[in-house]
Amino acid sequence: MGGLSKKMKITTITFFIASLSISGIFPLSGFWSKDEIVAATAGHPVFMVLTLVIAFMTAFYMFRLCFMTFTGQPRNQDRFDHAHESPKSMTIPLMVLAFLSIFAGWVGLPWLRHGFSTFVFHAEAYHAHANYLLMVISTVVAVSGIGLAYLMYYKKAISPEAVVARFKPLHTVLYNKYYFDEIYDAIIIRPVMGFAQAMWWFDANIIDGLVNLTGWFTVKWADAKQLFDQYVVDGAVNGIGYTCLAGAWLLKYVQSGSLQFYTLVVIASATGLVFYRVNPIIFYIYLAGVLLMALLRLAVRMNRNGRVKTGTEYRSLGG
Repeated sequence: MGGLSKKMKITTITFFIASLSISGIFPLSGFWSKDEIVAATAGHPVFMVLTLVIAFMTAFYMFRLCFMTFTGQPRNQDRFDHAHESPKSMTIPLMVLAFLSIFAGWVGLPWLRHGFSTFVFHAEAYHAHANYLLMVISTVVAVSGIGLAYLMYYKKAISPEAVVARFKPLHTVLYNKYYFDEIYDAIIIRPVMGFAQAMWWFDANIIDGLVNLTGWFTVKWADAKQLFDQYVVDGAVNGIGYTCLAGAWLLKYVQSGSLQFYTLVVIASATGLVFYRVNPIIFYIYLAGVLLMALLRLAVRMNRNGRVKTGTEYRSLGG
């Protein structure tokens, strides 16, 4: 944004206090927490150097933020014109936090006989000791980071663009965050996504395919059983019933109660046996003739019964 200190006084002051604290400037709260971390790496030169480099970078980027946001000329005039100080619901908490950024760390001062470490400890009480050399080194590192940010983004004595051009490969690596996202994407995200897609394909085509095939086979098997039950089982049962009905329908004309008819049947049967004994061919001719005569008699009788039924229905209607 730039130039916001002209419109946001309280926010600017509290932000600078917090930035000084997190940068590790003596005697603000952040100094004591950072100093304890640096002291813990005193016996490990590599880790100590890395810790001081991180402290330098922290001070640098925090004051880069401060100078680019609150000092200089606005980079977007329209947004600057609409900017204003936050309401008290925000500025009061900011002032409380700024106060804590200054004084909260004093409970850990190494010169206090009953400081923080005397009542919060593990196993036994720890009495902090001042390491003045480390205090000076960490303060110099923090001030150096702030000074470099001041020269680059406030005084413009050092051009950030020139530094980027001078250390282009290093800037590229840092700008891309050591390509951690790309490496993570290549090693973790893409293999996991590929595996998930393979599992989805296996589930959609193999598992679901087997389930759907089982369902289809079950439906077709049920259809086949239904057809078998309808046309074979029911057909056999109904066929037996229809055969019995047809046989009964035929036998009702044979079992007529007429003595003459029974005598005729006995004589015809006996005659047929005689013909069969004499010559089977003559018997078959004779049998065909008897059946033809029986069918003719049956047709005549059915015709007569139909006319009688029709006349009865006509009389019942009052004809």
